[in-house]
Amino acid sequence: VGIAPVGTPAPAAPKQNLSSLPIRWEVTCRGPRGTDERLGARVLILAAGTVGSAALLLRSKKRLPRLSRHVGRNIAFNGSVKAAGLLPADLPDGDMYVGRSHPGVVSYAFLESHGVMITAAKPLPLQLTAGARLAPPGGDPRTEHWGAAHVALLKRLRHRGLILYASGLTPPGGRLTLDGDGKPSVSLSLNGTLHRYHEETHSLLESLLVRGGCTTLPVSFIDPTGSPYDDLHFFTAHQVGSCRMAGAPEHGVVDAWGEVFHYPGLYVSDGATVPSSLAVNSSLTILANAERIAAGLVARYGRRPQVIDRMQASATHW
Repeated sequence: VGIAPVGTPAPAAPKQNLSSLPIRWEVTCRGPRGTDERLGARVLILAAGTVGSAALLLRSKKRLPRLSRHVGRNIAFNGSVKAAGLLPADLPDGDMYVGRSHPGVVSYAFLESHGVMITAAKPLPLQLTAGARLAPPGGDPRTEHWGAAHVALLKRLRHRGLILYASGLTPPGGRLTLDGDGKPSVSLSLNGTLHRYHEETHSLLESLLVRGGCTTLPVSFIDPTGSPYDDLHFFTAHQVGSCRMAGAPEHGVVDAWGEVFHYPGLYVSDGATVPSSLAVNSSLTILANAERIAAGLVARYGRRPQVIDRMQASATHW
């Protein structure tokens, strides 16, 4: 629900034992019976994700007046672009609906020249029909997404379809705000740079399909009501950066060790701290950074977790 400092949190002394610190943070959370409960913390680590951590800080802003103005801003999203086609006749059938959702083939050949990573996607039927409309080659998906020709296309799609997917180094232009009820909403300001990026990346994907002998398929993405989007629209599960790391609060929300500027003992350890698009799935980077922040906390408070001792003992024994 919210967090608040207890008094004015003071920085810990070097190697100060965690148990010797005073309670510096109060957390208000919703209990299992719907009532608010309050907990005290010497060190508070937020790990609610790019949306959740920023939303929690924004809901607590009245109690945290020195928060950086960058909370909820600078969200990067990997610039997902997709293109679809049908396999050439001389290639064997595949199966769009079984196996892994991503076949595991990844190309970085265009990372330096175009700033994108390219892979293949295999959406399930419900995902495909809920998010996009397809049309036969040369058709218009806004008007030709029904009828016998469309049924015939979808029958072919399962075994002859190929969808290419690109993630790119798009600028961090997303922003998170709260509505009157405190619920988060993420928006993206479209500009000429994003339009050019999408056009160039989509052209690249279609050129790869054509060079491979595929027949490209027109695609139109749709909103939750089933209506085509009026303008360019990006889908992503890789959003990062709403509490990005920086050298100073004028440029970000947390320092290099994940500690929120001006608020000792308050940390963010999730994707919100990653300052830019990665052009790849962000999961491993988020995990690695969280482990780095955790190692910094261990070193700062002079503790050696028993699990580390056990791992070292096991390695020595081996």
